[in-house]
Amino acid sequence: AHHGRAGLPLGAYRGADVGEPADKLFAEDIARDTARHGHTITRAEEAEDALSLYLRLLARAADASVTIVTIGHLRVLRELLEVAPELVTGKVRE
Repeated sequence: AHHGRAGLPLGAYRGADVGEPADKLFAEDIARDTARHGHTITRAEEAEDALSLYLRLLARAADASVTIVTIGHLRVLRELLEVAPELVTGKVRE
């Protein structure tokens, strides 16, 4: 949401097996602070499921046009590679 990019979609991992509760509270504090930059999501539960978001965005992207940047754990990327390796291979540039 920084730098005038409030339209960037945000996804969140739904599992409880990754991360510490204190980390999630810290992330929510950051989200509340950055709401002034244009996004309205302040809790992970308000964001789209991260895997569903990756699948939706990759499906409509041009071939070899996507650069993935992730913050935090890589669990969702692993799941993406397990669920749709051909989509990742075809759509992701780096």
